[in-house]
Parts: sequence; C-alpha cells; structure tokens
Amino acid sequence: MERLTKYSNDLIRNKAVNILRKLDSENGLNGDELAIISSFCFIERMENKELKKYEDLEEQGKLLKLPCAVGDTVYYADNEYYFTVLPVKVDEISIMESNAILYKCLLFDGNGDVETQFDFDKDDFGKTVFLTRQEAEDKLAEMEGKK
Repeated sequence: MERLTKYSNDLIRNKAVNILRKLDSENGLNGDELAIISSFCFIERMENKELKKYEDLEEQGKLLKLPCAVGDTVYYADNEYYFTVLPVKVDEISIMESNAILYKCLLFDGNGDVETQFDFDKDDFGKTVFLTRQEAEDKLAEMEGKK
C-alpha cells in the first residue's frame, strides 16, 4: 500500500503557516476566520498522525486485517452434518501461539440458546465460511454438485 502520509508534520505545519499568512495579507481575514482555518489544520494534522501510526504498523506486519468482527454474523456452508447454510455469530477471535487466528462462532437454536460451537480459521473464509448468505448458498450448491 502506498503511504498516504508523505509529508512530515513540520513540513505541513510550515506550509500551513505560510498559507495562513498569505490568506491574511491578501484577503484581510478576521481572527475568527483564521482560528477556524488553524483549527482545521490542527485536526488534519492529528488525523495524519493517526494514519501514520496505522501505516507504520502495516509496514511492520503488525496490522491485522480481519474479514469480520466479534458480534458479526457469518454464514457456514455445512455439507457434512446439517447440509445447509448456517448463520453463526462470531463470539470470539483469538490469536493462537502458532500465530493462527481462530474464530469461535456460535449457532443458536430457536429459543436463542447456543446449539453448537464452530471453530474456523482464516483459510475457511471463502471456502466454507462467508460474509453473505448468498455466497454460502452458492458454495453449498457447488459442493453438493460435486458429490
């Protein structure tokens, strides 16, 4: 990914100060207008710092990109036991000692009680676990056609 934070904060600050001075001298901006522009520049700089943190983490291989979050519903194309698409809720995401990422998902019965638990890893996404019901149904139909 190309870095979006190309400029250092000092360079940005100096450019912003020069632009503010130029605007003030050319347009006769009042104090409130200058304060608004200055506040905007400050906010932009803070957002730039935050973005830089994420870019640094990504470059160091420390930024995880997960296909889903805890609380999301994902769809399991089960062709072994239930032979249907099961909506399961992501209950926990864990990083194992082996650095594998484990997704603990729960299937609920009609009363809202946990019926069973499924554990998936990142390789299951796109194969048997999907973010939409339609993708899971399409995959299940494909798997049944190969039997």
